[in-house]
Amino acid sequence: MAETTFDPFGALGLRPGATPAEIRAAYREQVARYHPDKHRGNPLEELAQAKLVEINRAYEILSDDRHRAAYEEPRSTRVSSSTPPRRRSEAAAPLAPLATRLLRSLALAATAIFLLRFGLVLGREVFALLRGILLGVLWLLRLSPIFAIAVILVIGMGTSMLLRSRKRSR
Repeated sequence: MAETTFDPFGALGLRPGATPAEIRAAYREQVARYHPDKHRGNPLEELAQAKLVEINRAYEILSDDRHRAAYEEPRSTRVSSSTPPRRRSEAAAPLAPLATRLLRSLALAATAIFLLRFGLVLGREVFALLRGILLGVLWLLRLSPIFAIAVILVIGMGTSMLLRSRKRSR
């Protein structure tokens, strides 16, 4: 029976059932991120080394089909003796993801409708607000007037180009 405290899929950032190519790609990405040479002299060097050991262990397990099968079996069959029994409220847990997905879908639809209706006006207001903030910061810093004018022109040109490109794409 496999350990329930170590999740090789979680260590590599994968889902169970990942292909060998996905496992290899995730392993290489994680090793590149946590390699000891990248963290020399860093206060988190020891943490990176520990994470690399965990990543190597996960890759060894997932590369061997016999070991991998033990970690891919359904979680309900991998109950350890220290796992507490389920409560009645946990029986309704499968409904929670469904409700969450429904709520997210409704929020996404409302956002899309709002942006389709008010997107261009809202975009202009945001750019005007950002321009005002930038001018305020420049005034506070009392930078050169020529630099301030150049910044304003660049922001104005960028905004104009962005709005024109949006208009053309419609």
